Amino acid sequence: MKIAMYGSGAAGSVFASYLRKGGADIILIDRYEAHMKKVAEEGMHFTIHQEENGGYKDYDYQLKGFRTYTTAADAAAAEGKVDVIIYMTKATQLEQAIQDSMPVVGDTTVAVSLINGLGNDDNLFKVFPKERCIIGSGVLGTALPEPAHCVSTPAGGVQMNFGGAVRSELNDAACAEMLKCYRDGGCDAYWRDGEPGTDNNIYKFIWKKVCVNATVNTVCAVLRLKIGEVEADPFGQWLFHSVIRETCAVATAKGVPMDADEFIAHDHQDIVTNIADYYPSMCQDMLFNHRQTEIDVLNGKIAEYGEQLGIDGQRVDADDLEQLIAHIVEQAVARLLKLLVAAHVLDAMEFVEQVAVNAGIGQQRLGMLGLRILMRVDAHVVMDKLACCIGEFGVRRNVGALQVGGDVDARIH
Repeated sequence: MKIAMYGSGAAGSVFASYLRKGGADIILIDRYEAHMKKVAEEGMHFTIHQEENGGYKDYDYQLKGFRTYTTAADAAAAEGKVDVIIYMTKATQLEQAIQDSMPVVGDTTVAVSLINGLGNDDNLFKVFPKERCIIGSGVLGTALPEPAHCVSTPAGGVQMNFGGAVRSELNDAACAEMLKCYRDGGCDAYWRDGEPGTDNNIYKFIWKKVCVNATVNTVCAVLRLKIGEVEADPFGQWLFHSVIRETCAVATAKGVPMDADEFIAHDHQDIVTNIADYYPSMCQDMLFNHRQTEIDVLNGKIAEYGEQLGIDGQRVDADDLEQLIAHIVEQAVARLLKLLVAAHVLDAMEFVEQVAVNAGIGQQRLGMLGLRILMRVDAHVVMDKLACCIGEFGVRRNVGALQVGGDVDARIH
């Protein structure tokens, strides 16, 4: 079968690399010209950042044989129609992507969405019959640090789930081919072909992945922290668990039973254990890529469904939010202060005063803040992350000669 990966950024490149490593005949379509050009010329540098024995080990592969294009029209001119097209754009771009991809779509092409979020199946159904639609998602951390280099950070256990919207000859053939190539490529993939309401139905796994994304992606994005750093903080853990409980309640009301306590104990704990040292994709979009996030098809959809179904979600009121923000700022400042003072870069109390003024904390809290910082300093987070955390509060631009995350970092390490 000829497979097209439409949208070959971080996740698309990783998903395509597992397929290619497993022997798939695959083309990439993405408007990122430098990436497409380098992959065509040199192949894909594919890194699997695998957790092993409490640490991480990188396995590197140079995958050849990709054919790459920046538009579907160019791909169609060279390749004709494809048997399977996998959409890996952002969910907010899917509807337009389907229209743009039509030059490579034939009368028997099977459309696949492995995109995070809710409602992607509905976008497929607007154009394709359900007998030619597959939905699913991956449970993998992904990154694209440079053109032609993608990184997979598996979360442990199952790494890919997919299944036909309905059982059909075309859907079954496409699922069988994807299953073979993914598994041969080292991805622990599963074809979920159970009837609606059963444990092996694909929608159960879609909702489980939505719960993961709505929890770690959005909370980490808002706080600009890695998964493990949020989980280690009691306020962060409370946020994680609150999102999980609301998502499970909505999924159950939608006919996909989910137990929040079980999800926290097993699924969420697997994520925390295996990819704690990871910025989720939405956090990457906020911190590094400066892209529109997928919040509307994750937490936005959950809130929308919850309102329709009369489910009261856990809301953060003003007092809780003020307490959470103050706690995060104080913790970030405490960690940074410990590093700076240990490196003899500046006087501790002068820095506390500077941070308090720039963060808008107010003079009345300055004495208490300084005391708490000096008594509870705890340094275990690297400088670049701290710069991201407190940069929003003006500290980065006002400390003057101190280049947070730059010269100071070099002197400390």
